[in-house]
Amino acid sequence: SSMLVDARTLPREADLAVFLRSTYRLPMRLACVDSGYRTEEIYRMCAGSAVLRAVRGDAGGGGIPITQRKVSLGPVTTTLHVVDVSWAKDLLHERAHGDRWELARGIPRAYLDQLTAERKQLVRTELSATTGRQREVWRWTPRAVGVANHFLDAEVYALAAAEIVGLGRPIDVT
Repeated sequence: SSMLVDARTLPREADLAVFLRSTYRLPMRLACVDSGYRTEEIYRMCAGSAVLRAVRGDAGGGGIPITQRKVSLGPVTTTLHVVDVSWAKDLLHERAHGDRWELARGIPRAYLDQLTAERKQLVRTELSATTGRQREVWRWTPRAVGVANHFLDAEVYALAAAEIVGLGRPIDVT
């Protein structure tokens, strides 16, 4: 199961690892940081950290939830984890509808709005080259133009962090 403990935007200059450790006083094995914005700054921050990982989302992961590769930008080299966001959003959706996602009291409305900012939609039907059968192609798309989905992205990357450290598969206790 998963439980949201906080929903906020940190100031740019905040040291994420220090903030997480000092605020929650919990051991942190890994945190993923979206490198799609301020890429060089994120690579530099992650290259110098034992617990932070640069991530980027990709809607066409080809069935592989997370891949990794070395990346360089200027003098900085780090490992980039590419997350199949379709896989992650499907899994989050499954957990939300299976009572395996606990929401704390008092979470901001913006969190809920952003968590539901996308929906899975049929985008086309095509002929499979391998089987010769029709297959449906589905994509996660915004519910409205310009709607924010930052907290959904944060949940996707929290799921990726759990997967990277081997905690991504929930144990069925029934």
